[in-house]
Amino acid sequence: MDSKGIKKPAKCSKSTSLSQRECENLQAVAVGLRTEWSKLKAEMDNLLKKCERVKDENKSITEELTKIYGRDAISDLIAMESDAETESDNDEEATLSEQNQTADSRMLLEVRR
Repeated sequence: MDSKGIKKPAKCSKSTSLSQRECENLQAVAVGLRTEWSKLKAEMDNLLKKCERVKDENKSITEELTKIYGRDAISDLIAMESDAETESDNDEEATLSEQNQTADSRMLLEVRR
């Protein structure tokens, strides 16, 4: 397994039931998928950082507006912010569930090998 917990493809050998060409093709696909996964993970990490910066900025703006206009004057904005946080929490739960399913699938594939 590599540092990301992904099992590296087995080396092609004459004892496998796959032909040499099929084995090499599968290895190439595995390398391509690993590369794509790394790029997508880096993009997701970057988007998460941007999201955190925007959330911090929104919080700062909300605090400033509260100081200037008072909590009652921006109650609609505060309610929208609470709704967005609830939606964000639901998205995070769905992402964790998807990650667990992916990990389970990987484990099943390893067991089958």
